[in-house]
Amino acid sequence: RELASSFKSGAVGALRVALTHSVDLSLLIPHLDQIKRLFNRLEFRFLRGNAREVAEFLKKGEAELGIAAEISEEWDRLDTWPLFTENFQLVVNKNHPLATRDTIDFNDLRAEQLLSRNYCEHGARVNNSLREHGLDVDRSHEIASERDLIELLEADIGVALVPDTASIPPTLKRASVEGLDARRTVNLYGVAGRERTAVASAVMRMLRGADWQ
Repeated sequence: RELASSFKSGAVGALRVALTHSVDLSLLIPHLDQIKRLFNRLEFRFLRGNAREVAEFLKKGEAELGIAAEISEEWDRLDTWPLFTENFQLVVNKNHPLATRDTIDFNDLRAEQLLSRNYCEHGARVNNSLREHGLDVDRSHEIASERDLIELLEADIGVALVPDTASIPPTLKRASVEGLDARRTVNLYGVAGRERTAVASAVMRMLRGADWQ
């Protein structure tokens, strides 16, 4: 009702959401679609950046909501709501020898060319876990975007560890890595004490109340 009233008065405006490069937009689609079907003239504005840039978007008021695996920014006005926690899995080309396996161990990865997702907030943590198991991650290919990662995987130029919620095409295959200690929690962020539009408040409640299982 609040959203409908704001919409009629012309006060809704655009929904401005900042996401880190490692968060898949598909996570938001069901919720945005629900809002869009009710009010088809709403405008969405999505901003992308690393964790520091997402924090800056929120600070400057360029975004009302932020979604990231982690923002290390120490700012007392930054509200944080955990949404879900997920694992990382190995992703390979469907024609790769490891594609027939559902479970991989670290010995299987020693001869593989790794693709490092340096844009991921947990990239360094994943690499540290691999180092602890004797893998030479310092010789990995450094990737700057999810799109580049997918193209390299489709060309069978290396293998990568990606979070469970990352979208992959049918040309690629996932597999669990036994003993991999790499989990991340995806959080919703907002600015305490700052007035939000009705649509931002509605989406915030939807995301916090969603069954992410």
